[in-house]
Amino acid sequence: MMSAGGRHVRLIPVMLSLAVAALAPFAAEAQAVRVLGRSVGGPAGFSVQWPASGFQAKFSGPVFSATIKDDGKTIYEIDVDGAVRVLALEKGEKPYTLWQGRPGEHVITVTRRTGPNSGATRFSDFKADGAITPTAAPARRLLVIGDSISTGYGVGGANQYCSFTYPSQIATNAYPALSARSFGADLQVAAIDGFGLVRNHDGGVLTMRTFAWRTLPWDEPRISPAAWRPQAIVINLGANDFSAGVAPAAFSTAYAGFLK
Repeated sequence: MMSAGGRHVRLIPVMLSLAVAALAPFAAEAQAVRVLGRSVGGPAGFSVQWPASGFQAKFSGPVFSATIKDDGKTIYEIDVDGAVRVLALEKGEKPYTLWQGRPGEHVITVTRRTGPNSGATRFSDFKADGAITPTAAPARRLLVIGDSISTGYGVGGANQYCSFTYPSQIATNAYPALSARSFGADLQVAAIDGFGLVRNHDGGVLTMRTFAWRTLPWDEPRISPAAWRPQAIVINLGANDFSAGVAPAAFSTAYAGFLK
């Protein structure tokens, strides 16, 4: 049940098994690493921007590094064999030592904690002492389409009244990532803070009806209909529509059309 401006609108969570696709434009097997989420690029390097995107790989040796280009606002979570640390990227392109520790075989997972508003990140030039190979993709695939509820906005804040900061946005601890981990599923999150289905929080009308089908949010290329098919889709939109004054009937019509 959602309340906005004295109106109460019941939004039914939608989890659908659909035969439609939602996709990355190239095969992940072409990479030295397995790309998480939607991306643009190829074997020489790729860019991600949606929350909870990144990469995962197996490697051998005591060091793993990569060259990363960013606007200097994005924060990532680096998990190596279950040990997690947080990395705030600097502005520009530079080499990063993502992990240094004991020799042997390891699995590294690098996951974006911030939403699309912090800009795109480009990864390239992965290095380790031994081989780097992509992990196997899970058989289960989950797509989440939403707004700040799905990006992890404020998850790391002191309370429900906290204002936005990049450090307090933790997509890896939001419900899409928690659900994917619980079910052992591959995950794509197409969600932008403040966006709606009919109208955004700021009154804008270029909404998730358009952005949900883009490979990266502010790039025109649409997702490919063949490379990655979700078995379940969660759509969590409406809070920003109703805060912007959208009539329930208009939202219902748009929602039914979006599902089709």
